[in-house]
Amino acid sequence: MSRYLNDGDPRRKKIIIGVVAGAVLIIVVAVILIISSGSSADSTDQTTVSSSTTSTTPTTLPPEPDTDLNPLTGVGVSPDVADRQPISVVIDNLPAARPQSGISKADLVIEVVAEGGITRFMAIFLAGETDIVGPVRSARKYFAEISHTFDAAIAHVGGSPSGLDAIRNLGVDDLDQMSASSYFWRDRSRRAPHNVYSSTDNLRRLMNEKNYTLDKILTPFEFKDDADTEDFGTASEINVEFSRSSYNVVWTHDPETNTYARKMGGVSHIDSAFGEQVTAKNIMVMFTTVNIFDSKGRVNIELDGTGNALVFQDGDVVEGTWHRSSNSQPIEFRDSDDNKIPLNRGNSWLEITEIGNSVDY
Repeated sequence: MSRYLNDGDPRRKKIIIGVVAGAVLIIVVAVILIISSGSSADSTDQTTVSSSTTSTTPTTLPPEPDTDLNPLTGVGVSPDVADRQPISVVIDNLPAARPQSGISKADLVIEVVAEGGITRFMAIFLAGETDIVGPVRSARKYFAEISHTFDAAIAHVGGSPSGLDAIRNLGVDDLDQMSASSYFWRDRSRRAPHNVYSSTDNLRRLMNEKNYTLDKILTPFEFKDDADTEDFGTASEINVEFSRSSYNVVWTHDPETNTYARKMGGVSHIDSAFGEQVTAKNIMVMFTTVNIFDSKGRVNIELDGTGNALVFQDGDVVEGTWHRSSNSQPIEFRDSDDNKIPLNRGNSWLEITEIGNSVDY
């Protein structure tokens, strides 16, 4: 189109007018008639070009706001969200605590076995927000260690002696309901101790009051785009064993959304705050050593070193290993060639189960 405009430049005919200005009247009249006719044609050409140019010029869209990647999900978020400190919330999973609230909005959830074979959750919120999260329960040493890994402030209601010691010794930013009860509340329709709740807004206000800030750059995971539908695998159902049946977990792949829907104890795991089933884009399973260490049945969970792992995404599974060199480093997942396994963009669940427990898929 630009070449057409150059070929049809009307300025060349104005030069011809200057050259023939001294010619005889008949010639001048003839030239004028020719120019008049040519000008009419040029006018028509210009109109055509103008119309054509207008119809083919692309619309310039306003630039998108600056975004950074959420280090927990790989999804674009505003820079102030990407750079803020995560919140980790210890959440109850006894049958009396179900259904939980707000857990579906966490960027990452880690499920671990606790005393007596029960499990508890650590829900980590960075971009995720919820007006209610809980029931909040007491801290354990491994929850302090996980919080330390992500430089997250830990929200809990008291804790075991070793758990509280670990929070202090590791320098984990502490959001304990026992010393900040105004930022938490109890749901009187539920029986204590399964009825303490907070919100991400309350917890961030408490963090601001305590002047907590992010101390390190978070780079726990690498990310990738979803696989094409035709490349989805056949590992459509994942059964994770923890202890007894009420704590065993089933994740079912939905190819329409490329997410996994969670069941626990044979029923759909519903977030009561939002009335929706809990889902995740990635499911990681790590096998590790779990040892009882006191008369109350509390356990130590080995989070340093290496062990076997499974990573589920795109309806497929990668059999590999997990690695963690120290309690300040993230847990890495590597394939059989020792390459770091990238995750799909979105929220993830990490199931930490004992060596010897089965995972069927």
